[in-house]
Amino acid sequence: MWRVLPLVALLVFSLGNQALACPICFTGRVVSIGQKLDAADAAVLAEPAASGRSYKVLQVIKGGDANAIAPFITDVTQPAVSPIVSSETTQLLLRNKLSGAWTSVGFMAARHADWLRALAAMEPLGEPAVRLVRAHEAAVRPDAGWLKRLQLVAPYLESSDPLAAEIAYGEVARAPYQELRQLKGAVDPVAIVSWIANPALASRRPAYTLLLGITGAPIASTVVEKALETALQSHDSSNLSALLAAELELHGATRLPWLEQSYFSDRKRTLPEIEAALLALSVLGTANAAVPRSDIIAAYLRFIDLRRPMAAFVVTDLISWKYWGATVKLMEVLKSNAIKDPGSRLAIINYLRQSPVPIAAAEIEQLSDLPP
Repeated sequence: MWRVLPLVALLVFSLGNQALACPICFTGRVVSIGQKLDAADAAVLAEPAASGRSYKVLQVIKGGDANAIAPFITDVTQPAVSPIVSSETTQLLLRNKLSGAWTSVGFMAARHADWLRALAAMEPLGEPAVRLVRAHEAAVRPDAGWLKRLQLVAPYLESSDPLAAEIAYGEVARAPYQELRQLKGAVDPVAIVSWIANPALASRRPAYTLLLGITGAPIASTVVEKALETALQSHDSSNLSALLAAELELHGATRLPWLEQSYFSDRKRTLPEIEAALLALSVLGTANAAVPRSDIIAAYLRFIDLRRPMAAFVVTDLISWKYWGATVKLMEVLKSNAIKDPGSRLAIINYLRQSPVPIAAAEIEQLSDLPP
């Protein structure tokens, strides 16, 4: 198990960066309803016809005016997972660009038609072609498209309409952290606290914890610090990354010494706790805002000194941020033979091979035990 953990951690960090989503909220490659709406060539709100064999179109959301879409739609595929319980009979139907087949994504009241049209009209964000070209820029510069999208969906978080709430949450959960920071003042911190405390919303707790920290409200500090105290005593890592990121967002670099002492220096900390702390630092370092990236990097260097066998856990960020000041330090880590795991050694060798700091290539290859 210990042999594969460094590679797993690096993979998670990498996937989060590629998707431009905050990796604290990243729970797998599940396509959100907002992304499905982006990808569809047509979308309508429709209700079952009296015959029960087709759907009557009530509102066209995407794909032209009412004349461009037949008034009745047949052969609608129902969601693979049972739709969210709702008192509504109107359903949101999407048409696949390639097959032309219609699929229902769930029930939604017709009164949300204008909101859905506004969302459907926005430029798709976070798609593979986009992230390949803009990955570096998007990681350091706010995106006007994201700002408009998040401002549109924020009022619908935990809406009384379950599907509207799911769509809004899906957009927030897949947004880069630096874009989420632009929602400061847009969401009521008291409401966020109630969502975090709701057991039915446990899967959404990380995203809402991040939003709570972004509010900067006094209630946020109280809630986050109390939760961190409990997590520290119980070794609970389930929401630890989000809590630590919120703490740093609220108080800045002044909390770095406490984090390092509590999680990196304390030898009683579990591996999931240490990984959670590193993930929080990664997210804040990528945003380069509440805590300057230079301070995060300095914490990473101290982490390498404290926990040499785990040095590979931070190299992906160091490469992404093009920080090569750890070259000599990581070379010494390899020479000390502190790292036994081949995957971890490979990650460090990858860093050393990319570093512009002069090092004898032959020495690197000799330490790597891997082909060049």
